[in-house]
Amino acid sequence: MAVLIQPVMDLIRSSIQPRLAELAVYLGLYGAPESLPDIFMNELESLLSRIGIPRKYNSLGISEDDVEWLTSNALKVRRLLDNSPMELGFEEIRRIYRGIV
Repeated sequence: MAVLIQPVMDLIRSSIQPRLAELAVYLGLYGAPESLPDIFMNELESLLSRIGIPRKYNSLGISEDDVEWLTSNALKVRRLLDNSPMELGFEEIRRIYRGIV
């Protein structure tokens, strides 16, 4: 799941800009109000790197051949999809997975 957090947030970013700015402020990050979403995303990327979250699934033994299966199964996780601020269908989810294999 942690491998997916940044690609998912990158995809839904346009629908969560105000929330990203709020998170930046909550974390004590500073900058011009319009740059706070970028500042937060940079901090997230830095945190993921510092704690050793892999950026690609291939380091976990997952390949391009697995993308269709992963996408189909992700569509079954309604709890997450129904709470997303942006509608995510098959193509969007497949794009996320393709970006990390």
